[in-house]
Amino acid sequence: MAAWHCNTLVALWKKSPMRGSVFLDVGGNIGHCTMTMLMRTEALVVVVEPSPANLYHLTSTLRRAADTRHDLHGRVLVLPFAAGTGTFRTTLYTAYQNSGNSVVGTRSPLVRDHEGQQMDEQYAIETHALDDLMDASHQRLLKLDVQGYECRALQGMARMLASVRTVKAEAADRWLRGHGCSSARLLDILSRSGFLVNTTYPPACVYQRYGCDVIVHRSNRSTCHWKTLVDARECVPL
Repeated sequence: MAAWHCNTLVALWKKSPMRGSVFLDVGGNIGHCTMTMLMRTEALVVVVEPSPANLYHLTSTLRRAADTRHDLHGRVLVLPFAAGTGTFRTTLYTAYQNSGNSVVGTRSPLVRDHEGQQMDEQYAIETHALDDLMDASHQRLLKLDVQGYECRALQGMARMLASVRTVKAEAADRWLRGHGCSSARLLDILSRSGFLVNTTYPPACVYQRYGCDVIVHRSNRSTCHWKTLVDARECVPL
């Protein structure tokens, strides 16, 4: 059931696999990338997903897979909340017939796929800072796709980020501005967290309506350039 956009995560993991380290899937949706990483790598997986609808499909798939792959029972942890700056209750708004566009705390026109999109489906959810709940060690690869809530999610995992080697994050300036952030601010947070990021010349795709994924690494190099991949822009150290 692997989705094509998850293949890059497998490739990133296999460049430097470490036994016992964690793939952190923040914004797991229905579990495409979670399942891809479980089936194609030896990663321990922690998946964060607040949507009850998405969680139903995610956990159903995991249960079916575990019937034939018994090792999965000890390799995956599902956290049913949104990653944010702290612990509080809020509303998750979901687009009509597109649960992939589930947005924390706002249904601003900026976070809609198109002007006429309805976001009337609502769920009461909680947010938590991951730093308050998780061990800061052993994180290896972070996938972050939370419909514009990326800045707040990162602010709540500042300590944990110190052990992350690579981040693949959705960067959509329009959706980020719907949450009071921006693509420039997102890249700056990643840079200040120790990742090598070319903030002077950000990839132009972040300003398109749906943005794009960016990949950044920890590196002892001082500069990098944005390389176009099939599903992302990777800041490759020079």
